[in-house]
Amino acid sequence: MQIEKIQLLLKDITKDPSQKRQTIKEFQDEIWSCPDEESQIIRILRDLAHDLDYFEADPIKRSEDPSFYGEEQLAIEINKALQTIEEIQRKEDQSRL
Repeated sequence: MQIEKIQLLLKDITKDPSQKRQTIKEFQDEIWSCPDEESQIIRILRDLAHDLDYFEADPIKRSEDPSFYGEEQLAIEINKALQTIEEIQRKEDQSRL
């Protein structure tokens, strides 16, 4: 799995509303199909892929279940994951020096 590709997919989810559902599905498919690595980054991405199942853009449908969330929380979850991944990569890069 290429982390750069995954990071681009996550950024695309927040940028292109017309393709949001498709990009979420593409991200989830990519994560669920990757080998069972036990890296910290993979765990973060798998948690996020699971959490994205609870994204619901339609406020009426979202009101049916308190575990559903909307656009604002979607952006927060994705940005939090991206920041955490970048921090991990930075630490890994520093440890290689």
